[in-house]
Amino acid sequence: MTGWVVSQNYIAISIGYIRREVVRMTAYEIITIFIEILFLLISFGGFLLTLLTFLAKRN
Repeated sequence: MTGWVVSQNYIAISIGYIRREVVRMTAYEIITIFIEILFLLISFGGFLLTLLTFLAKRN
C-alpha cells in the first residue's frame, strides 16, 4: 500500500479525548458571546458607514 493509514485504535483514542474536552456552556457565556457578536457587527457597520461617507465626500 502506498499512503498513510490511521489505525482504528488511534481514531478511537482521539475521539474519546475530544469528547472529554467538551464542557457545556453556561447561560452567561452564551449571552456574552451573542453580545460580543452584536458589538462586532455594530462596530463593523459603523466603520463601513464612515468609509462610504468618506468616499462620497472625496468625489
